[in-house]
Amino acid sequence: MGAVLSSVAFLEAAVNELYADAAEDSRPSEIMRSIGEGYAIKMPKRVRDLLAGLWGTERFRVGARTLEKYDTALRMAGAAGFDRGAQPYQDVALLIQLRNALIHFGPQSHHEGEEPTRFETKLKGKFPLNPLAAPINPLGNDPMQPFLPDKCLGYGCAMWALESSVEFTEEFFSRMGLKASHGGWLVEMAVEYASMLPLEEIAAKHGARAEHLVEHPVEAPPGSCG
Repeated sequence: MGAVLSSVAFLEAAVNELYADAAEDSRPSEIMRSIGEGYAIKMPKRVRDLLAGLWGTERFRVGARTLEKYDTALRMAGAAGFDRGAQPYQDVALLIQLRNALIHFGPQSHHEGEEPTRFETKLKGKFPLNPLAAPINPLGNDPMQPFLPDKCLGYGCAMWALESSVEFTEEFFSRMGLKASHGGWLVEMAVEYASMLPLEEIAAKHGARAEHLVEHPVEAPPGSCG
């Protein structure tokens, strides 16, 4: 569940950062822009000003849906929009729906022989089910065991959520003519972390990007025992 929530939060943060960078960049002088960092200095001034204007309105900044912000940015930049009936748009739209269903979860009665639920139908084949609840496990043969959350949430769903969100944002920034700040290393590092590789090994491979993963021992205060 945490991976689903975090992946959608990442989608929201990535597009909000783009708008916020444009808004902050609209104030300094050209000299300050030239030495600045972030996405704004890499965008044409016309696009920066359009995004900054939208970000300055609370109705858009707070009220616009996440995917609406992505679509709007592409339109303001004159870039090709996403096909809502194709990947990677479909998976992130489904991911956001899954997040909303988990956040506003409501219990439902489940009876043997019922038709698959909406999420079971839409998510079928996208990732391996939770092995603790899948048919290959004796514990998963209970027909009363619901798809969501029992069978859905697990390692397979977590990786699907991560990969879908990163693929979508990388495609978005590519269409904007920008380089995504997280890069393709994010998924690779997450897989290594989930595979229980030693944190020091991950940190050595990815450098400063993974320094926060390494657990530094806490020194005992002077005079303490042990």
